[in-house]
Amino acid sequence: MSEDEAFIRAVVDSPGDDTPRLVYADWLDDRADPRGPYLRAEREAIGTGSIARLHELAAGLDPVWVARVSMPPVGVCCNKLTWLRRGETITGTDLDRFETRFGVRLPVQYRAFLMNYNGGAVELDPWETPNGGAYRDSCEFYSLARTSRNDPPFSLEYEFAVRGRSMFQGTPREDDNYQVRLRNSLSIGTTPGNLAWMLLGIGQANAGGVRSLSMPLTPAQATRRATKSLSFRSLTEYLSYLRKYRVSGLGVTT
Repeated sequence: MSEDEAFIRAVVDSPGDDTPRLVYADWLDDRADPRGPYLRAEREAIGTGSIARLHELAAGLDPVWVARVSMPPVGVCCNKLTWLRRGETITGTDLDRFETRFGVRLPVQYRAFLMNYNGGAVELDPWETPNGGAYRDSCEFYSLARTSRNDPPFSLEYEFAVRGRSMFQGTPREDDNYQVRLRNSLSIGTTPGNLAWMLLGIGQANAGGVRSLSMPLTPAQATRRATKSLSFRSLTEYLSYLRKYRVSGLGVTT
């Protein structure tokens, strides 16, 4: 691991603690690295809610780096989310191998998200069950398994190579509209509440957008469950939604 990567990991792994961010900024300033001023400005902008200056400072910087160190709604450094678990650490080389294997281009924010966390489970606020107990909900993100065959279930490789090409055959989902939509999306996890799949846009028209989608799998399910969908313009917008997410006995509220 390079010294620069070690600093990034310290920032990612220290939610609520500004010290690693400030130390990293000092280290960058000592090297006249333009990322130093950005890192300081990001900390101030998130605190004040003013992010216009960040876009100016980000010009010319590596967009994956910007997404990795910036907090939502700018980036994917999720310091306000509680992780129940995270995937094995991966590198940009691992992501390049995935892209080459499947002939896809992962959106910048999602590359940054995987390099920071490589999937895992985010804990959401508990809600009280009818019998007085407490139910803890979670949002599950699939992880890159770094395999080239025998892809394990619930890995990104499995979702792209196996499930995405077979799970909808012979079901109400198998129609031209849905198949086109699925080919332009990658299943990256399961969503909380009464929705199911989390789909990331990888097509030219929907690149980077996130959709929470639940559709009936069988004719029997189709008679009692309708399609439900929530759409977000970007992964950071979806992560911001998770930060506000609450579940009550009557459903999802924000």
